[in-house]
Amino acid sequence: MPPRGVERLHGIIGEATKAESAAPMLTTVEGVCRNGQVELGEPSSIGSGARVLVTFLSGGVIDLASRGIDPAAAADLRGRLATFADEWDSPEMADFDDYEASRGKLDMEICRP
Repeated sequence: MPPRGVERLHGIIGEATKAESAAPMLTTVEGVCRNGQVELGEPSSIGSGARVLVTFLSGGVIDLASRGIDPAAAADLRGRLATFADEWDSPEMADFDDYEASRGKLDMEICRP
């Protein structure tokens, strides 16, 4: 006999799985807009006719002053974040590149009876 409450837990997990499958899948792909057409920067497995949301990014310049960050604070922040760069860019961190997919696989492994 399974431990008390396990059947209810499997029921809850099943309900969550159904709810997650009903939620839209979000995939982010970088691209550029040329002559009113969006060109994706990489191949996509998303089928033709898929609904999309397009967000236009500015030229890559962030107005720090409008966010209350002066040049000294920006330099301090860059210096503190630089200490993470080597670890963040290491091959071991590649596991987190597609965190949502990896998390989903892990959730499935944990929830298997």
